[in-house]
Amino acid sequence: MRPASRMLDWHICKIHPIPGPFIPPCCPTVLIEKRPAARVGDLIFCFPPPIMFDVSIEGKFTTLIGGRPAAFLESKTLHNEGKVIMGSPTVLLGGN
Repeated sequence: MRPASRMLDWHICKIHPIPGPFIPPCCPTVLIEKRPAARVGDLIFCFPPPIMFDVSIEGKFTTLIGGRPAAFLESKTLHNEGKVIMGSPTVLLGGN
């Protein structure tokens, strides 16, 4: 079971050493602890400049949110060995 990711949860990668958050809109119709749920394909802001964006590429295919797999703690991102480093402490995703 993995903690579900939400808008403003952070990721980190080897390209940008400072963590950056999932940015709006994520899925505004599904709230996890009052924040929109993050899914595969949602954008993540990268720090520091130049301004770039990363994207979640791994999710729970057994949990679809707005038609896309839910992102979770340690989901892979597109940038070099990037991963999500935050998730909900109260909403856990099971399955594959």
